Amino acid sequence: VTKAAVEEDVDLIGVSFLSGQHMAQMRMLMEAMKAAKLQVPVVCGGVIPEDDTAELRKLGVAEIIHPGTLTPEILLLVNLALDRK
Repeated sequence: VTKAAVEEDVDLIGVSFLSGQHMAQMRMLMEAMKAAKLQVPVVCGGVIPEDDTAELRKLGVAEIIHPGTLTPEILLLVNLALDRK
């Protein structure tokens, strides 16, 4: 993901998890981004429990999209992440 983001000069990275591996995978992604000196907002969604929100934010995730979030709110959260860039 990091390599593709650098090559494509992205403005934001969005990832979605259904596996329950979001904490481990987000740690690896954020560490890879730091190593690559890639500074773009990351939005994480999927089956993300509310209890994991604080830890994901500590990792540097800009926005977390929880199950049941409606499309207008998702768009708002993505735009908020981009605005803070």
